[in-house]
Amino acid sequence: MKDELPYDIEKDIFGSLKAIKSLQSEKVYKIKSPETPLNNKLATIEKIGTDDFLCKVYCEDLIEPIAGSKSAGYGAFEDLHLESDEDIYFIKAKSVLEINMSLNIPSLLQFKLTHFQRGGVEDFDNKHLRLIIPVSNKPSLTALTNKRLKTGNHYLPSGLVEVNLNNEPFHLYKSVNADSNYLIIESQEPITFDKFKKASDSLITAYALISGNLHLGEYFYHVIEGDFNAKQRVIYEKNEPAAITNVTLLNHIEFKNHLENTTSSKAFHHHCVPMSTDVFSSLCQTIHDNTIYARCCRFIIEGHQSKQVLLKGGIYSIGIETIAAILYEENAERINPIEDKKLAKKIISKVREAIGEYDAFISSYGKNILDAKINALNSPTNAKKLSRPFELFGITLPEEDVAILNTRNKFLHGTSPLENNENPEELQAIVNKLLFMLMVLMFKHAGYSGHIIHYPDYIKYRYTSPYSGQLFFTI
Repeated sequence: MKDELPYDIEKDIFGSLKAIKSLQSEKVYKIKSPETPLNNKLATIEKIGTDDFLCKVYCEDLIEPIAGSKSAGYGAFEDLHLESDEDIYFIKAKSVLEINMSLNIPSLLQFKLTHFQRGGVEDFDNKHLRLIIPVSNKPSLTALTNKRLKTGNHYLPSGLVEVNLNNEPFHLYKSVNADSNYLIIESQEPITFDKFKKASDSLITAYALISGNLHLGEYFYHVIEGDFNAKQRVIYEKNEPAAITNVTLLNHIEFKNHLENTTSSKAFHHHCVPMSTDVFSSLCQTIHDNTIYARCCRFIIEGHQSKQVLLKGGIYSIGIETIAAILYEENAERINPIEDKKLAKKIISKVREAIGEYDAFISSYGKNILDAKINALNSPTNAKKLSRPFELFGITLPEEDVAILNTRNKFLHGTSPLENNENPEELQAIVNKLLFMLMVLMFKHAGYSGHIIHYPDYIKYRYTSPYSGQLFFTI
């Protein structure tokens, strides 16, 4: 008998997968919603393949819906409660995609669901919760400091990441086999369902920024307390499609291999490590607390997906503007021209007095413009708002990069920084440089220090021979 492979943490997801399979299989239900025309009707619900859950309601005496009343849509747009095998099920309001009705008697009412659950709303609060996301690719956690994982008979050397969010522990891990792949998030302490959903969104968004893959699609939430023979509580939710781009700027294994062929190997060996648990937790926390920052992360994935180079440049430019504004709010005193607030206030007051001497010669329109400019006297230019954060992080941008940073307005206004857009390769290089600088700001803001792929040169390296350039930076 062979020795068992070493692992740090073992997970048993069999109960969750069994509960999900049970929810997806066809069952007969009785609808218990007295305020709707569907009350006491028999229904079947099942999920076929990758399609939505399909609900069929069998009606002999269906009352036509009255516009503006709770019977509108036959009540399918209201919360619906169902019973089966002495257990309760629930369909959340506004979860119906479409309604079809046969003309036969008895009638058959069909609708597709974006939400369906076993158990009431209260059954998911203050429990240990698990989110299982079926994914089309094999998720990779190698860019993050991770643990060796065992799930069933599968051993994953890079399988689980520990995350601390709001001082609560979570696990982000994967399950990979020949038949199906899953990305899984799990609370390590009892938590309310709403808090778990928000925490999960934060982890998924942070992972998307690192991996380039935003896993959406179908979500299955599962209560993991109790034994497998107990009534398993599961929630199904359908989201917008996933965005799988595989665009990542962190690859410590490639960096290590690269250094082995350079004279800098010893000097930069300590940068050959994945992103630490603390840094990834910090990134998750920022995304959790700042909706603008979270939106910026998802902007980046949208940019990765775009096949239009100008649109891609515009999206990355929005991202740079967004993160620069956040960094300015957090470091205004260090970015403003005059760091001393009292001195700045005094200077502004004197400028206002000097301008006031000429009030008689200035129109009301002119006074409003000048007053706005005086109030913004201690604010940096837009260009400095973009470049100064790099200096605060100890990063000196070459003049060429500063010039590219200042092309953002061209992209934001739908035009190209190149005349007549004659050189697509040069335009692509500019866009890739914008992505690189954006990711530097995002990672440094999270507290990251280490390697980062120099994306413009990395793309050239993959498609150009011979190649000369810098594939990696340390930040």
